[in-house]
Amino acid sequence: MNAPWFVLGSGEMPPLAVDAHGLPDDRGDFGKSYVAALAETAFSPEVQARVAARERRVMEVLKAEWENGGFNARYGLQRLLSIGSTARDLYAWLPTDHDLMVETQAPQELIDRDEVRQLLEHLAAQLAVSPEFQASPEEERSLRAIFLSSLKVRGQASLVGRLNAIWDCAHGEEQEDNLVDVTFGNVRRTADYALWMQAYLARLPAEWRARQTAEIRLAKKVFKALGEVYGSQETGLRPITIEQWVIQNVLRQPSGLPIGTFDAVLRHVAKEALPFAEYRARWPVWRPGLTDDEVANSAIHPAINLLELLANGDPVLAEAKWQRIVMLARAYLQRREAGQAWTIEALTASHV
Repeated sequence: MNAPWFVLGSGEMPPLAVDAHGLPDDRGDFGKSYVAALAETAFSPEVQARVAARERRVMEVLKAEWENGGFNARYGLQRLLSIGSTARDLYAWLPTDHDLMVETQAPQELIDRDEVRQLLEHLAAQLAVSPEFQASPEEERSLRAIFLSSLKVRGQASLVGRLNAIWDCAHGEEQEDNLVDVTFGNVRRTADYALWMQAYLARLPAEWRARQTAEIRLAKKVFKALGEVYGSQETGLRPITIEQWVIQNVLRQPSGLPIGTFDAVLRHVAKEALPFAEYRARWPVWRPGLTDDEVANSAIHPAINLLELLANGDPVLAEAKWQRIVMLARAYLQRREAGQAWTIEALTASHV
């Protein structure tokens, strides 16, 4: 796969030959463990409903603050979107945060920081008294405060405000979590990715959509448990990288379904066993959300290989993190071939 196979608005996959023998589900105790691990990534309907209600409330208040504050006239509004995992049932643990984007006509450098800071402080104050945020999806803790934690430029095009929450826990301790991230600026690519994912998941039959989201959640849980290879704070695999790696891997490693699976990702890594620089060049993970014109126009290089984000491009550190993933994949494949039971904790314990 040497070029993007997806463009903005399509979210479509090419037809695939499917061999159900590739599925891990029926491989004895190993398969039972895999099915159980997938099931454990899903939250109860009650928790899902509370998370969704919070997402709607954040969107409602943000939209009202933007419109009532006259920001449209000053900066323009292209789109207001939810761009995070909570909008697509891809959050893999609790507590989860909410990622929203205000795509403006004006670039971020022309947006007045004091005005945005005031907007975010108003947003925090309203969320702090909203019923949706008084009870946490986790048990035995209550909300004390929501406040603006930071407002800073991320990358070149994004101005990101972060709201944190302070919770009072059952045994008297205090816990602080990231609650809401709001991205401002002329950040079309961020919006386009959210729209592509929405289109891709919407085109899947319900059964495959549920399986696809579960496979992505499982991948996130395993990589986070592995340590040092997940998330920007660890200079690890970004959530978008994991999502697209699972989805696109079906084009290089049959999964037993017409969608990508985490099982197939690990089998492919173990089978190839390549150094990271060679693997990422031979098996890139493309960022979707590109337009037809961008793909055709050589003046715009559309080949955004998401694997290159590992270790922020540091080749030595990236190789070290990659070898942890390779060792994990080999251990996984050994258990698979032997039909052995496993858990995420047992699989990652020797590599943490």
